[in-house]
Amino acid sequence: MIVTMPKSELQDVLGTMCRYANGAAAYLGCVLVEAGEGATFEATNLNESARCSRRAFVDEPGRCMIPAKAASDIVKSLPDGAVTIEGTAGRARISCGSASFSIPAMDQDDFPGLPRVDEDQSVEMPFAEFASMVGTVACFASKNDSRPIMQGVLVEASGGTVRAVATDSYRLACAERDGGGEFRAVLPARFAKSVSSLKASECRLSASSGQVSVRADGDVFVTRSIEGEYPAWERMFPELRAGIAEFGASDISSALRRAVVAGMSKHPCDIAFSGGECSVKVSGGEDGSMEESVLCRTDGIGEFCANSSYMLEAVAACDGDVVEIEHFGAGKPIVVRGGSCRSVVMPVRKQG
Repeated sequence: MIVTMPKSELQDVLGTMCRYANGAAAYLGCVLVEAGEGATFEATNLNESARCSRRAFVDEPGRCMIPAKAASDIVKSLPDGAVTIEGTAGRARISCGSASFSIPAMDQDDFPGLPRVDEDQSVEMPFAEFASMVGTVACFASKNDSRPIMQGVLVEASGGTVRAVATDSYRLACAERDGGGEFRAVLPARFAKSVSSLKASECRLSASSGQVSVRADGDVFVTRSIEGEYPAWERMFPELRAGIAEFGASDISSALRRAVVAGMSKHPCDIAFSGGECSVKVSGGEDGSMEESVLCRTDGIGEFCANSSYMLEAVAACDGDVVEIEHFGAGKPIVVRGGSCRSVVMPVRKQG
């Protein structure tokens, strides 16, 4: 096998493969390179897999399985230009200009390949919309493995709407877009966040037998879905609000950002609004304090205490120019809305 690609394109695709090439077995740390009409790259850790196809100049068709990280590091070190990968029995040569590296190549028969995912359920939408949805909510998923289902992002489609939901029980985010199809699966948050960083024009999600595939143009990414009953997240949005404040998105986000600086993120913030004005306060004791007033439109009143970092993330998840914060009474969830995203942040007890 002899295949040649521009360094920038090869470096990009190998970087993607390195996210999926890891595991105890040596072959799980490898990328399978196949040269035909172009070049195809595959990697898997048995839980997550990726296959990416790229245009390339093929001198000699064939296949070669090489260590992904070593190949990626080598390509990064090469000068700009055309990079050639030449695979032979047991060895591979990576060269660019006068620089040349020789690395081991493993037995291709060891590579398990991508799992087959039938289209028992599927949904299609522009990739940018899918990436925005899952990328926005993924940080709201739990980092605690005591409840695996909450380490995932719920993606569901029905009635012409596609939504992505994530929660760690202290806060929740839901992003929605228009889209056709019927689909419901929980993707690992790490996988969702990784895929959302890619560039593509169209996206198709398919699921069957505990596997989910994401097709981004000509690339395919597969993960095991997280099995279990996802929490009834709709119930976290209360009714009968006591007050609502409407802000310019940049105004409230700037105030909350200042509330988490200077070591104050570990201290909750007090938020109170009425009469067209909102106060944001943090009392950090020896760590210091901050106070700021933000102009807003209000209907009713609101007064609560919440984790300042969680409030900032909820506001940052909004994709519109206007953000609404709704208060439903003492001890009730705080709701943040803006654009296509709505979030819930649980209040905390006021200190002092």
